[in-house]
Amino acid sequence: MGHAHPELPAHWNLLLHGIAFSEVADKSESTEARRRQLIEFCSRYKERLWIGLGSWELCGRPMRKPRRPRLSDLIYPRIARFRSELAQRPQELVERLGIAKSQPIFDDYRRSIDAFQGLTHAFRTRCAGAKTDEQVLKIVQDPEIITEQIVLANGGPRLSRAQCRRFPDRFAFTRWLRILLFYCLVRSQLLEGSKKDLGLHNASEDAEYLLLASFTGHIATADKLLQRAARVIVPGIRIYEWDHQGKQVRRC
Repeated sequence: MGHAHPELPAHWNLLLHGIAFSEVADKSESTEARRRQLIEFCSRYKERLWIGLGSWELCGRPMRKPRRPRLSDLIYPRIARFRSELAQRPQELVERLGIAKSQPIFDDYRRSIDAFQGLTHAFRTRCAGAKTDEQVLKIVQDPEIITEQIVLANGGPRLSRAQCRRFPDRFAFTRWLRILLFYCLVRSQLLEGSKKDLGLHNASEDAEYLLLASFTGHIATADKLLQRAARVIVPGIRIYEWDHQGKQVRRC
Protein backbone atom coordinates (compact mmCIF):
# COMPACT_ATOMS: atom_id res chain seq x y z
CA MET A 1 0.00 0.00 0.00
CA GLY A 2 2.77 2.40 -0.87
CA HIS A 3 0.60 4.37 -3.30
CA ALA A 4 -1.97 6.94 -2.24
CA HIS A 5 -4.65 5.58 -4.61
CA PRO A 6 -3.58 2.30 -6.23
CA GLU A 7 -6.01 1.14 -8.90
CA LEU A 8 -7.14 -2.44 -9.14
CA PRO A 9 -7.46 -3.79 -12.70
CA ALA A 10 -11.08 -4.29 -13.71
CA HIS A 11 -10.76 -8.07 -14.10
CA TRP A 12 -9.05 -8.64 -10.73
CA ASN A 13 -10.44 -9.80 -7.43
CA LEU A 14 -8.45 -8.85 -4.33
CA LEU A 15 -7.45 -11.46 -1.75
CA LEU A 16 -6.02 -9.38 1.08
CA HIS A 17 -4.35 -11.14 4.00
CA GLY A 18 -5.93 -10.18 7.31
CA ILE A 19 -2.50 -9.48 8.77
CA ALA A 20 -2.23 -6.41 6.51
CA PHE A 21 -4.47 -4.51 8.93
CA SER A 22 -2.26 -5.40 11.89
CA GLU A 23 0.83 -4.44 9.93
CA VAL A 24 -0.56 -0.99 9.13
CA ALA A 25 -1.64 -0.47 12.74
CA ASP A 26 1.77 -1.56 14.02
CA LYS A 27 3.90 0.72 11.86
CA SER A 28 5.72 3.34 13.93
CA GLU A 29 4.90 5.91 11.26
CA SER A 30 1.25 4.85 11.16
CA THR A 31 -1.01 7.89 11.09
CA GLU A 32 -4.74 8.30 10.66
CA ALA A 33 -4.11 9.25 7.03
CA ARG A 34 -2.25 5.99 6.41
CA ARG A 35 -4.95 3.95 8.13
CA ARG A 36 -7.63 5.78 6.16
CA GLN A 37 -5.73 5.00 2.96
CA LEU A 38 -6.08 1.26 3.60
CA ILE A 39 -9.75 1.47 4.52
CA GLU A 40 -10.54 3.67 1.50
CA PHE A 41 -8.78 1.20 -0.77
CA CYS A 42 -10.82 -1.66 0.68
CA SER A 43 -14.03 0.39 0.42
CA ARG A 44 -13.41 1.24 -3.22
CA TYR A 45 -13.10 -2.42 -4.16
CA LYS A 46 -15.28 -3.98 -1.46
CA GLU A 47 -17.37 -6.03 -3.92
CA ARG A 48 -14.18 -7.68 -5.20
CA LEU A 49 -12.48 -7.91 -1.79
CA TRP A 50 -11.83 -11.08 0.19
CA ILE A 51 -9.90 -11.36 3.47
CA GLY A 52 -7.43 -14.24 3.51
CA LEU A 53 -6.59 -16.66 6.30
CA GLY A 54 -3.27 -16.84 8.14
CA SER A 55 -0.76 -19.67 8.30
CA TRP A 56 -2.16 -20.90 11.63
CA GLU A 57 -5.55 -21.46 9.99
CA LEU A 58 -4.32 -22.77 6.64
CA CYS A 59 -1.86 -25.17 8.24
CA GLY A 60 -4.24 -26.25 10.97
CA ARG A 61 -6.98 -27.48 8.68
CA PRO A 62 -7.02 -31.27 8.32
CA MET A 63 -6.47 -32.21 4.70
CA ARG A 64 -5.13 -35.68 4.11
CA LYS A 65 -5.39 -35.49 0.34
CA PRO A 66 -4.02 -32.35 -1.28
CA ARG A 67 -6.20 -30.64 -3.84
CA ARG A 68 -6.44 -27.25 -5.43
CA PRO A 69 -8.16 -25.15 -2.74
CA ARG A 70 -11.41 -23.37 -3.36
CA LEU A 71 -11.77 -19.69 -2.51
CA SER A 72 -13.83 -20.68 0.53
CA ASP A 73 -10.80 -22.60 1.84
CA LEU A 74 -8.70 -19.43 1.89
CA ILE A 75 -10.95 -16.69 3.24
CA TYR A 76 -12.69 -15.56 6.40
CA PRO A 77 -16.39 -16.45 6.22
CA ARG A 78 -17.73 -13.09 7.46
CA ILE A 79 -16.74 -11.02 4.45
CA ALA A 80 -20.34 -9.80 3.93
CA ARG A 81 -20.30 -8.18 7.36
CA PHE A 82 -16.97 -6.49 6.70
CA ARG A 83 -18.18 -5.19 3.32
CA SER A 84 -21.25 -3.76 5.04
CA GLU A 85 -19.05 -1.95 7.56
CA LEU A 86 -16.89 -0.60 4.74
CA ALA A 87 -19.99 0.81 3.09
CA GLN A 88 -21.71 2.18 6.17
CA ARG A 89 -19.05 2.92 8.83
CA PRO A 90 -15.63 3.40 7.17
CA GLN A 91 -14.51 6.05 9.68
CA GLU A 92 -15.27 3.68 12.54
CA LEU A 93 -12.94 1.12 10.92
CA VAL A 94 -10.20 3.75 10.68
CA GLU A 95 -10.64 4.52 14.38
CA ARG A 96 -10.52 0.81 15.26
CA LEU A 97 -7.18 0.51 13.50
CA GLY A 98 -5.98 3.46 15.56
CA ILE A 99 -6.56 1.62 18.84
CA ALA A 100 -5.77 -1.89 17.60
CA LYS A 101 -2.40 -2.03 19.36
CA SER A 102 -4.13 -1.72 22.73
CA GLN A 103 -6.38 -4.73 22.10
CA PRO A 104 -5.56 -8.21 23.50
CA ILE A 105 -5.83 -9.82 20.05
CA PHE A 106 -2.93 -7.66 18.90
CA ASP A 107 -0.69 -9.52 21.33
CA ASP A 108 -1.02 -12.62 19.13
CA TYR A 109 0.26 -10.63 16.18
CA ARG A 110 3.26 -9.37 18.13
CA ARG A 111 4.03 -12.84 19.45
CA SER A 112 4.03 -14.26 15.92
CA ILE A 113 6.56 -11.61 14.84
CA ASP A 114 8.76 -12.25 17.86
CA ALA A 115 8.65 -16.00 17.21
CA PHE A 116 9.62 -15.47 13.58
CA GLN A 117 12.47 -13.16 14.51
CA GLY A 118 13.67 -15.61 17.16
CA LEU A 119 13.55 -18.53 14.74
CA THR A 120 15.47 -16.80 11.96
CA HIS A 121 18.03 -15.46 14.45
CA ALA A 122 18.59 -18.84 16.11
CA PHE A 123 18.98 -20.48 12.73
CA ARG A 124 21.71 -18.04 11.67
CA THR A 125 24.69 -20.14 12.78
CA ARG A 126 23.14 -23.42 11.61
CA CYS A 127 22.67 -22.01 8.11
CA ALA A 128 26.06 -20.33 7.94
CA GLY A 129 27.08 -22.50 4.98
CA ALA A 130 24.52 -20.97 2.61
CA LYS A 131 26.32 -17.86 1.45
CA THR A 132 25.08 -17.41 -2.12
CA ASP A 133 21.66 -17.07 -3.67
CA GLU A 134 22.34 -20.21 -5.71
CA GLN A 135 23.03 -22.20 -2.53
CA VAL A 136 19.84 -20.89 -0.93
CA LEU A 137 17.87 -21.90 -4.02
CA LYS A 138 19.38 -25.40 -4.03
CA ILE A 139 18.67 -26.00 -0.34
CA VAL A 140 15.12 -24.62 -0.31
CA GLN A 141 14.04 -26.52 -3.42
CA ASP A 142 15.56 -29.81 -2.26
CA PRO A 143 12.64 -32.29 -2.06
CA GLU A 144 14.38 -34.14 0.78
CA ILE A 145 14.81 -31.11 3.05
CA ILE A 146 11.32 -31.32 4.62
CA THR A 147 11.04 -34.69 6.37
CA GLU A 148 8.22 -36.44 8.22
CA GLN A 149 10.14 -35.97 11.47
CA ILE A 150 10.52 -32.22 10.93
CA VAL A 151 6.80 -31.86 10.23
CA LEU A 152 5.83 -33.72 13.40
CA ALA A 153 8.43 -31.91 15.51
CA ASN A 154 6.87 -28.60 14.48
CA GLY A 155 3.34 -29.64 15.34
CA GLY A 156 2.29 -30.66 11.87
CA PRO A 157 0.10 -33.53 10.68
CA ARG A 158 1.33 -37.09 10.27
CA LEU A 159 2.29 -37.30 6.61
CA SER A 160 3.98 -40.02 4.64
CA ARG A 161 7.50 -39.78 3.24
CA ALA A 162 6.10 -39.27 -0.25
CA GLN A 163 3.80 -36.49 0.94
CA CYS A 164 6.60 -34.60 2.72
CA ARG A 165 9.58 -35.11 0.47
CA ARG A 166 8.48 -33.49 -2.74
CA PHE A 167 8.77 -30.11 -4.38
CA PRO A 168 6.75 -28.05 -5.07
CA ASP A 169 4.86 -28.77 -1.86
CA ARG A 170 1.25 -29.86 -2.00
CA PHE A 171 0.43 -29.39 1.67
CA ALA A 172 0.13 -26.02 3.43
CA PHE A 173 2.21 -27.13 6.40
CA THR A 174 5.20 -28.35 4.38
CA ARG A 175 5.02 -25.26 2.18
CA TRP A 176 5.00 -23.06 5.28
CA LEU A 177 8.10 -24.80 6.65
CA ARG A 178 9.85 -24.25 3.33
CA ILE A 179 8.97 -20.55 3.38
CA LEU A 180 10.40 -20.27 6.91
CA LEU A 181 13.53 -22.07 5.77
CA PHE A 182 13.98 -19.57 2.95
CA TYR A 183 13.90 -16.61 5.30
CA CYS A 184 16.19 -18.35 7.78
CA LEU A 185 18.73 -18.89 5.01
CA VAL A 186 18.41 -15.33 3.75
CA ARG A 187 18.98 -13.93 7.21
CA SER A 188 22.03 -16.17 7.64
CA GLN A 189 23.56 -14.38 4.64
CA LEU A 190 23.36 -11.01 6.37
CA LEU A 191 25.70 -9.47 8.90
CA GLU A 192 23.97 -9.55 12.27
CA GLY A 193 22.76 -6.09 13.26
CA SER A 194 23.35 -4.66 9.79
CA LYS A 195 20.83 -2.38 8.09
CA LYS A 196 19.63 -5.19 5.84
CA ASP A 197 19.37 -7.56 8.79
CA LEU A 198 17.27 -5.10 10.78
CA GLY A 199 15.26 -4.41 7.62
CA LEU A 200 13.84 -7.93 7.76
CA HIS A 201 11.58 -6.94 10.67
CA ASN A 202 8.50 -7.26 8.46
CA ALA A 203 9.53 -10.53 6.78
CA SER A 204 7.12 -12.46 9.00
CA GLU A 205 4.21 -10.66 7.31
CA ASP A 206 5.76 -11.29 3.90
CA ALA A 207 5.99 -15.00 4.72
CA GLU A 208 2.27 -14.95 5.53
CA TYR A 209 1.44 -13.15 2.30
CA LEU A 210 3.43 -15.68 0.29
CA LEU A 211 1.76 -18.73 1.82
CA LEU A 212 -1.69 -17.36 1.01
CA ALA A 213 -0.69 -16.19 -2.47
CA SER A 214 0.93 -19.52 -3.27
CA PHE A 215 -2.50 -21.16 -3.43
CA THR A 216 -3.73 -18.64 -5.99
CA GLY A 217 -0.72 -18.63 -8.30
CA HIS A 218 -0.60 -14.81 -8.21
CA ILE A 219 0.98 -12.16 -5.99
CA ALA A 220 1.18 -8.37 -6.28
CA THR A 221 4.15 -6.83 -4.48
CA ALA A 222 6.99 -4.40 -5.12
CA ASP A 223 9.13 -6.02 -2.40
CA LYS A 224 12.09 -7.58 -4.22
CA LEU A 225 12.87 -10.14 -1.51
CA LEU A 226 9.25 -11.28 -1.46
CA GLN A 227 9.33 -11.55 -5.25
CA ARG A 228 12.47 -13.68 -4.97
CA ALA A 229 10.90 -15.88 -2.30
CA ALA A 230 7.81 -16.38 -4.47
CA ARG A 231 9.90 -17.55 -7.42
CA VAL A 232 11.87 -19.96 -5.23
CA ILE A 233 8.93 -21.46 -3.32
CA VAL A 234 6.30 -21.41 -6.10
CA PRO A 235 7.95 -21.78 -9.52
CA GLY A 236 5.68 -20.31 -12.17
CA ILE A 237 3.81 -17.95 -9.85
CA ARG A 238 2.72 -14.74 -11.58
CA ILE A 239 4.18 -11.65 -9.92
CA TYR A 240 2.81 -8.14 -10.45
CA GLU A 241 3.60 -4.66 -9.20
CA TRP A 242 2.13 -1.21 -9.62
CA ASP A 243 3.98 1.64 -11.28
CA HIS A 244 5.11 4.66 -9.23
CA GLN A 245 1.76 6.38 -9.69
CA GLY A 246 -0.21 3.30 -8.71
CA LYS A 247 -2.16 3.48 -11.96
CA GLN A 248 -0.81 0.60 -14.03
CA VAL A 249 0.01 -2.95 -13.04
CA ARG A 250 2.78 -4.81 -14.81
CA ARG A 251 3.90 -8.41 -14.63
CA CYS A 252 7.45 -8.80 -13.36
